Amino acid sequence: MEDTQAKLEGTAWGRGLISGFIAVTVAAVVLTNLPNSAVKRATDAVVVPYVNATGLGQNWGVFSPDPRRFSVTVAARITYDDGATETWQVPDHGPWLGTYRRYRWRKWMDLVRLDANGGIWEATADWLARTHEASGRAVVQVTLIRRWYDTPPPGAADARPEWNEYEFFVLDRGSG
Repeated sequence: MEDTQAKLEGTAWGRGLISGFIAVTVAAVVLTNLPNSAVKRATDAVVVPYVNATGLGQNWGVFSPDPRRFSVTVAARITYDDGATETWQVPDHGPWLGTYRRYRWRKWMDLVRLDANGGIWEATADWLARTHEASGRAVVQVTLIRRWYDTPPPGAADARPEWNEYEFFVLDRGSG
């Protein structure tokens, strides 16, 4: 791979290709972040798929004008045929590269919790059941749970409020 990279960087054509890629990418990021205008509307059909495919797509709506005032998550209570239960939570993946995986999980969580997306609840619960099967124990029930609390304003006491919970879907797989 290093030889290929060195060859590419060692030619005028290769440097031009790299420079072109960088210029197109910077232009695409700038265009997608323009305020609503004729230029933005004219370029969105090409630019938005490009920045999404490169992982550079951003949605700045969280910052203004009205960020969400509550914290949310999704959990699942998994019940086994021996009566044991376990609570699954959206994976965190640690402080380093986990940030990138956590972002995707949080986007999924924001979608799966909505009533409008009830069509994916059964598949979600079934996936959780399949991934939690253990030798000698079968999953007999998966309950999807919305959790939320009102986010305290900046500077409020350090104690986070207790989670509110609502069971929004139950997959009953019977006793096996």
